[in-house]
Amino acid sequence: MSDLTTAARPYARAVFEMAQEAGKLTEWSAQLAAMSAVVAAEGSSALLAHPRMTKEQKATVFGEIAGDALDEQGRNLLKALAEHDRFVLLPEISTIFEQMKAEAEGAIEAEIISAQEMSDDQQQTIAAALQKRLGRE
Repeated sequence: MSDLTTAARPYARAVFEMAQEAGKLTEWSAQLAAMSAVVAAEGSSALLAHPRMTKEQKATVFGEIAGDALDEQGRNLLKALAEHDRFVLLPEISTIFEQMKAEAEGAIEAEIISAQEMSDDQQQTIAAALQKRLGRE
C-alpha cells in the first residue's frame, strides 16, 4: 500500500459516507473526476505549489479552474485539502471513492482479453453471463 493510498483513504471514506447519506454518489464521482483532472493538468502542480500563494488562494484558484463541476461541498473539500497541502491526493481519493461506490452498488469490473476484437453483442453476452453467475453488475 502506498503512502498516497494511506493518506487518501480517510478523505475518500469521509466523502463516500457523506455522498451515500445524501444520495449523491454519482455527483461526487463527477466532482472527484473533475478535481483529479485539474491536478493532472499540465502546469497545475507548479501553480498549486507556488510559495507566494496562500492556502486559501490555492483553494480558490483550484475551484475557479474546476468551475461549475464543483458544488459547495466540493469546494469545502478543496479547502480542507489545501489546508494540509494535500491536492496531490485527489486522484487517489477518486480511485478509492470509486472502489467504495462499486462495492456499495454491488458492481464489479472485469477485463476481457481476446485474441480478436469482440463485437458489442459478444461483450454484452459475456457481461450478462457474469452478472448471472456472480449476482452482481
